[in-house]
Amino acid sequence: MKKNILKYPLVLGIGMLMLLIIFIFIYLNRDVEAALGEDEITEMIEERFSGQVIEMDKVSLNGHPYYDVEFQSSLGVYFIKLDGVSGMIHLFNKLSDRKVVSTDDPPHELSPVSMEEIEGIIRESISPDSRIIQIQYQEEDNRQIYVVHVEQPDGLGRFEVDALTGNVLLFALDARDGEGNSEVIGELRAREIALSHVDGEVDDVDLEERDGRLIYEVEVENDETDKEAMVYIDAFTGEVLSIEWDD
Repeated sequence: MKKNILKYPLVLGIGMLMLLIIFIFIYLNRDVEAALGEDEITEMIEERFSGQVIEMDKVSLNGHPYYDVEFQSSLGVYFIKLDGVSGMIHLFNKLSDRKVVSTDDPPHELSPVSMEEIEGIIRESISPDSRIIQIQYQEEDNRQIYVVHVEQPDGLGRFEVDALTGNVLLFALDARDGEGNSEVIGELRAREIALSHVDGEVDDVDLEERDGRLIYEVEVENDETDKEAMVYIDAFTGEVLSIEWDD
């Protein structure tokens, strides 16, 4: 009788241990079971970046699935690491210039994120009383970025956003004291100021950043004298910083 009494707790303990092991196994492998398939990852990447997936490896980090993808476009070969469950891009690096791969469908050029999408990304990061002044697409050092200037209550904000992934790479704020003008003068006022210093017609107006200072570059042409001038104006104060003549 005593043997049976001792046997029941032992069996119960073994049973509970087995249930615990099964629960832990299911818990650790829940992400793997819910992971996206290779076809889904391929379709996601090729639709977003207009190119071709060359190689793909599924890896697991701390029990969570990821995909390491080698991707080719007309600009080169890129390495992309994606979350295997959400599809979020964690890493996007250029490996080399374009290499030839046998395929019936030649790769196309990487498509940058649109300016409308960039505007939406920035608006999620700024307060409702902030205003986007300018969005510029730039290519420098084999990198494609958008530079976004934002007029904020506490100063001028500058965002750098990866044009391929939409990730915000950099944010800087040029804080201004309460005595200065907190709003840019606008393109129309910049034209008026330029023409008050140089005779002619305005051919082009650009809002640029130089050494952390936002300025208007106004190009003025005079057909009678056959001369061109570039007038540089502080975007906040309207001060004419310099005038360059091109004979």
